[in-house]
Amino acid sequence: MEIFVISALTIALIIITCLPDRIIEENLLDGTISQIDNESILVKCKTNESSLCIAYMMGETVFNNITINQLSVGDSIQIEHTGQILESMPVQVYCKRIWKKQTND
Repeated sequence: MEIFVISALTIALIIITCLPDRIIEENLLDGTISQIDNESILVKCKTNESSLCIAYMMGETVFNNITINQLSVGDSIQIEHTGQILESMPVQVYCKRIWKKQTND
């Protein structure tokens, strides 16, 4: 019986660990890069009521299929933030993931 319980818990832990992270739609931000430095990106927002947003990098920030060096002013990006929004002017968020949107020229 104990072996069954341990096996069931181990299988449950493996399943939970292997599941991909859910993306929460409210935590997505679309915009165009206005300014960029090593610690933050100033974004002209398309989906937020505020026109400008400062997106701060964290140690855990993931760049999907790009690096920070491949981003430049004018690029369209999508940011998944932590959900913690500092209501200042401009709005400030902490980045979890950043995607560079492909443009069709």
